[in-house]
Amino acid sequence: MILCLLYAFLHAGTPVVYEEALSPDYTEGLDFLREHRQMFDRYLGDDSKQKALMVSVVFPEIVRYSFVRDLLETRTLEVAYTLKGSDLVDFSIGRFQMKPSFVESLEASVKQSPRLSGKYADILYYPKAEEALVRRTRINRLKSLEWQLRYLRVFCDLVAAAHPFLKDQSFDYRVKFFATAYNHSFHANKEELERWMHKKTYPYGVGIKGEQYAYSRVALYFAQHHYSTLF
Repeated sequence: MILCLLYAFLHAGTPVVYEEALSPDYTEGLDFLREHRQMFDRYLGDDSKQKALMVSVVFPEIVRYSFVRDLLETRTLEVAYTLKGSDLVDFSIGRFQMKPSFVESLEASVKQSPRLSGKYADILYYPKAEEALVRRTRINRLKSLEWQLRYLRVFCDLVAAAHPFLKDQSFDYRVKFFATAYNHSFHANKEELERWMHKKTYPYGVGIKGEQYAYSRVALYFAQHHYSTLF
């Protein structure tokens, strides 16, 4: 009993090495960033700190992305979403695992901001107004890395606008805050997001058994250990 307690005490503060804990998916995520670095550079802007934050926010999603699952979900559910909408059918798409409901929420929030509705007029524009065709276009956009990068920028601008206190916070705190907003809900208030920063629901989700980690910690680990080696 004493030996067990001693072992637990000695290992309680041991930091997680996520490239080992999430192997081989973590390494595959790094490879994806290397392969697509030019796309990230092109669509995430020239602000090096802001780009580091944005890439870190979605890196945990890149790690747990499953091409086969994504393909199956898209092919089996996209028609139902087009016909019925996200209230009945919602599913993750692409490397950043964005859902149609997430993009719908981004669009609605941008429309409410005179500044952002001008800056991001392209995401609000749809060639045809018929709802089913709008949903079809939204699905096609979500399948594109270019559009997911565009949506990522919109997301970060919305969170920054909703929480002006963030500009005075450290980079590490901002990574954890933005990552939690992305993983949990960007409509949540500061107190709720700070609580969720520490919840271990990654990579399987809430209520699933198995070794899990805080999404925000994985994002921060990537920012501290690997971002600079890639960008």
